[in-house]
Amino acid sequence: MREYFYVRDAVEAYLQLAERIPSDGITGEAFNFGTELPLNVIEVVNAVLKAMNRSDLAPIILNEASREIPEETLDCNKAKRVMNWTAKWTLEQGLAETIPWYADWMKQHGGA
Repeated sequence: MREYFYVRDAVEAYLQLAERIPSDGITGEAFNFGTELPLNVIEVVNAVLKAMNRSDLAPIILNEASREIPEETLDCNKAKRVMNWTAKWTLEQGLAETIPWYADWMKQHGGA
């Protein structure tokens, strides 16, 4: 389980944080930014396949990771409370923008 959040949300979070320095409650403090909606890898893979309309593909699960942390989640309450920040993009919205961007990039750079 991990929190996957869109790069635009990450950039927005860090820009907001930087703009508030040196404010009380900001300088020297640690903040977590994320969706607080942890997903497992299969959920993410299935969302990608759905967004790409690729029902012909299925993930192969090898289960070979030996030192993997099974669950990494974040508590973003401090970012909400102090900065009034929450993630704006859903996984589906992020994929709807990311997939066409990569498809275009691959065409331009001789990929598939």
